[in-house]
Amino acid sequence: GFVDMLRFLVALAAVAAVPAAVATTAPPMRRQYGGDITNAIDAKGAPECPCVATFPANVAVAAGLLAAKGFPVGYGLGECKAWDKDLTDPRAQALAKCDGTASQPSYCSSLGCYVDPTVCRKDPPACKAAGGVLGSMTSPACREKGMIRSFVLKEDDVKELYYSYHTCGSLDTYSENALQEEVAGGTMRTTFAVGTSPPWNFENGFTPPDAFDTSNPVYKGYSGVLVKTVDQIAKQHTPAITIKKLDGFASAQSREKWPASSYTACAMDVVVGKLDLCVGRFWVTAERLGIGVKFMIPLYNDNFYLIAPRVQENTTFWALLQKPWLPFSFDLWLAIVGFICFTSVVTLLTDSILDIGDELENRHPSADDFENKTLPGQFFKCVYMNSMAQVSGGVQNAPSSVPARLAALGFGWFILIVIASYTANLASIFTAQNTAEGITSIESAIQMRLTLCVYSTSKEALAGIYPTARIDGSYNDWAPMMAALHMGKCGAAILTAAASQQAFAGAYNTADCEKMDKGMTEAEAKAQNVFCVRDGSGPDLGRDCSKFAQVGESVLTVPVSMPISDSFVQTFSYSFRAFEATGEFQNLIAAEEVRVQSLTESSCGVENTSGADEYMLSLNGMLGAFFIAILIQVIALILCILEYSRNKTISQLLNLHTDTDEDSVADTGDSATKHDLRHEIHLLKQSHFAEIEEIKSMLGMPKGKLPDAPVKPVDPTTIAVGGARSVSGPGSASHNMVSPPPLPT
Repeated sequence: GFVDMLRFLVALAAVAAVPAAVATTAPPMRRQYGGDITNAIDAKGAPECPCVATFPANVAVAAGLLAAKGFPVGYGLGECKAWDKDLTDPRAQALAKCDGTASQPSYCSSLGCYVDPTVCRKDPPACKAAGGVLGSMTSPACREKGMIRSFVLKEDDVKELYYSYHTCGSLDTYSENALQEEVAGGTMRTTFAVGTSPPWNFENGFTPPDAFDTSNPVYKGYSGVLVKTVDQIAKQHTPAITIKKLDGFASAQSREKWPASSYTACAMDVVVGKLDLCVGRFWVTAERLGIGVKFMIPLYNDNFYLIAPRVQENTTFWALLQKPWLPFSFDLWLAIVGFICFTSVVTLLTDSILDIGDELENRHPSADDFENKTLPGQFFKCVYMNSMAQVSGGVQNAPSSVPARLAALGFGWFILIVIASYTANLASIFTAQNTAEGITSIESAIQMRLTLCVYSTSKEALAGIYPTARIDGSYNDWAPMMAALHMGKCGAAILTAAASQQAFAGAYNTADCEKMDKGMTEAEAKAQNVFCVRDGSGPDLGRDCSKFAQVGESVLTVPVSMPISDSFVQTFSYSFRAFEATGEFQNLIAAEEVRVQSLTESSCGVENTSGADEYMLSLNGMLGAFFIAILIQVIALILCILEYSRNKTISQLLNLHTDTDEDSVADTGDSATKHDLRHEIHLLKQSHFAEIEEIKSMLGMPKGKLPDAPVKPVDPTTIAVGGARSVSGPGSASHNMVSPPPLPT
């Protein structure tokens, strides 16, 4: 009985030990998400990829290996922690490259832990069973966290030991260091794009002799931004990567597969492992991505523009005379002249000296504006002043009455709008490109049913954006495309900004003339799209810029990068990002652009003034300004008519008349002078009485009578007091004299 009891207890203990053993070796289970996204990551890692408390069975030896290398017990297990930050054993510090100094890598302070890859990977069936889709938060099985192979243990029996920074909410900066270590000291097989593309890459013979790069013979005379960028990135690795430049650009096998594009053929060589890097400006296209090409992060974006025929400059004397009139259309100029005449009539009526009645005789101190006393003379003086105001930018007369000032305000508003519009339009016209009539954008070229010559690799993207365009995508080089444009095989072309710069600098005509100099016949030139134009000294560098111009905004934007193998893609992308962030890439571009500036400057220095219809302001564009100005002028006319009809100024009608008016001021020692001035005014009114009556008749106002002559005042020094004559001056006892008779009102 005792033995049986002992056997029972042993069996019971074994059964009880099974769950514990299972718990020790089984991978941790995924935890469900809480209701708050902030609970998705905690101290034990993300629910879809938790930290392991013990090493999985297939890598159980990891604990002993870590201990033998100086790592503390429990290293990387059970929780998110900066495990490498406080290492003390020199062996562990050397392996992790974390020695506690300020120069240690950033990952030394990042939170992380060991994880089980079988748990951290997505589980599509489990995700679907939970009613979710991959990437959703419905179930942890729908998502995964980034993880990397252990970097401190590289033995074969721990190949499946994984570490994760992402599950702890940290950036994985270790991978960059690890990837650099993997390729450091290695050899990169490269080839450079054939042809010339300054400042990005070009070969010996294209630039002046000092452009030949002799600092590193491996580049065999190639230079430029991309060549130097690759060289700098290779030297950032320790030890540096060795660049091995292979001859040619693409293998014959790949060229046979992709005869239309040597660039795509080179990218294909990278995919199949014949090359590690193609150095050149490669467009990241759907076609290339579709065959499995890996690219570095984009270097920059290429913008494509429409190149259209320009109207030839008309340099006749008549054409030169027309230029100042280009900003406004003909009907707008007529409207402006008509408005000047209209506002001259308003000025004549509101600010002339042809007043009616003595109440208004002194309201215009600006009578000198109208020294000509005839009605036609005053009208033409108004036309002159308003025309001068239009060209000089300010009202020329000195209005004094309320209607006149209001009319001047309206005219001043009109002057402001007209001068600002004229200046802006004239500047636009004088800086505009001479484009073909009607071709102001790619949309207008499509509406005109023009055939557009485009690069073969850009045809698919352009056709997707502009499905109704007539596109000829049979061109694999820019020079034949520009030649075809000259030959009339297409109505316009689409080039990158860099390609159009080279065209306008004369590079493509120079290349065409070199082909003709080598013995190409006219028939061959026509078939191969070669078009050479010469001047007295050789190839005409202005062949393209004198006939064509860049039109409108960018029609397409494509990322530019370089095809690179799997071994180098991540480390080169990381290194280029750092190279760009420090500003070195932009500095390199600026330096190379200065170096080849003469090769990309336009050879045409012609003034671009045709194509002005696009910038010409029409009458419709100024209707608002016309309306506001005319409205103010009409209000001024109404106030003027009100003054004439009531024989009072606006100030008097509004009870704003003060005793400071000239007629109500007490006579002083200069009263005789004032009398002389009034007498002159009276004589002037007599001479113009007929004209005044005619104006009143036109305005429907009642006719008046000719005013009486002013009475000359008595000499204030000889006024009779009590029947006697007293002579006294200021300050004397008899200075208190009787006031003179009032002047006529």
